[in-house]
Amino acid sequence: MRRSTFTRATCFAAVLVSATLAMQSKPAGAEEPQGAFIEVQGAKLWCLDSGGSGDVIVFLHANTGSSETFLTRQFPAFTGQGFRALACDRRSSGKSSPKSVDADGQGSVAGDTVAVLDVLSIDKASVLGVAGGGFAALDLAANYPDRIDKLIVGASNGRIQDKEIQDFRSAIAIPGLRDLPSHAYRELSPTYRGLDGPGVNEWERIETKAHFEAKPQKERTPNTFEKLSTISAKTLVIAGGADLLAPPALMEIWAAHIPDSMLVKMPEVGHAISWEKPEEFNAIVLKFLARP
Repeated sequence: MRRSTFTRATCFAAVLVSATLAMQSKPAGAEEPQGAFIEVQGAKLWCLDSGGSGDVIVFLHANTGSSETFLTRQFPAFTGQGFRALACDRRSSGKSSPKSVDADGQGSVAGDTVAVLDVLSIDKASVLGVAGGGFAALDLAANYPDRIDKLIVGASNGRIQDKEIQDFRSAIAIPGLRDLPSHAYRELSPTYRGLDGPGVNEWERIETKAHFEAKPQKERTPNTFEKLSTISAKTLVIAGGADLLAPPALMEIWAAHIPDSMLVKMPEVGHAISWEKPEEFNAIVLKFLARP
C-alpha cells in the first residue's frame, strides 16, 4: 500500500481548487463533435468525435449515462486545450445497438474501445472512465497497456472482486437505495440536488433515455488487486467526498494497488463526479495530463 503517493496528491489538488482554468480558442483541426456509428465486433456503437490532430482522450461513461454525459461538460474544456475528444455509447446504452454479450475480448467495453481506436487509426490514447466506465478503464489499461497513455478513473468501486472491497461495499450499502424512483438520489450529492435543479433535470433526462434492458457488459478479465498491480500507465484516481457508492476510503484501498497512481478528493461531490463540478474536475484532469 503506497500512502505517500496519496499524500502528494493532496497538494496537487489544493493548487487546483483555487485556480481558474484559462481556456484556449479551439485549435486548428478541431471541430464541433460529430456523431457517427462505428461497427465493431458485431455491434454498432454511436461515437462522438471532436476530430483534430491533438493527443486523444477517450471518455467512458457510467452505467447511468451515455456519451452525451460528456458533450457539454468535458468536450469543450479538453478540445479547448488541444485534445481530440472521443466518447462512445457502449453496447446496450444510448444510440448503440442494444446487444450485450459475455466478455471474451470481443464483447467487453475494453475490447470495443480498442476496436474503435483501430477503426479511427488511433494508436494510443489517454482513457478517462467514471463510475461504471471506471471498471472498463481499469480493464483496458491492464489488458491493452500499449494502447494507453494515461489513465483517469473517477468515482468508481472498480468492480473489484477481492473480498476486502466486497466487504466494504456490503458494509456501506443503504437498504432500498437502488429501489428509489430516481437514480439521482444515489448518484447526485445532496448539495448538487439542492442548488442546481436544471442540472439535475438534465442529468435525469440523459440517464432516462440512455438505457435498454440488456445487462451491462462484463470486463474482459475480472478486476482484482493482482490485475491492478500490472497496470503500467500513470494513473489519476478522483474520489467524491459525498459519493454514497464509491467513497474515498473505498477507492483508496484499490487505488493503492496501482503502481504509479495518485488520488485526489473533491469535497461535497457525489457519484456523478464529472457532471456536478465539471470545471474543477476538468482542471484536475488537465493538470494531470500536462505532467510528464
